[in-house]
Amino acid sequence: MNLKVVGTHSGISIGEDGPSQMSIEDLSLACSLPGFTVLCPADEVSTSALVRAMAAIDGPVFYARAA
Repeated sequence: MNLKVVGTHSGISIGEDGPSQMSIEDLSLACSLPGFTVLCPADEVSTSALVRAMAAIDGPVFYARAA
């Protein structure tokens, strides 16, 4: 299945949004699923590149961006 899932708040410090909004558990779950590609950019440059890469991947992708 060519599924694309996008999460937010993949970092450690997310400020006023609180810990319930963090996607750390989502990241670990996606890493455990067979066939899933997991992308987690570190900055604006890698975000731009990984969005294009995600669109080109034929298969399930979990993309967790920083807040």
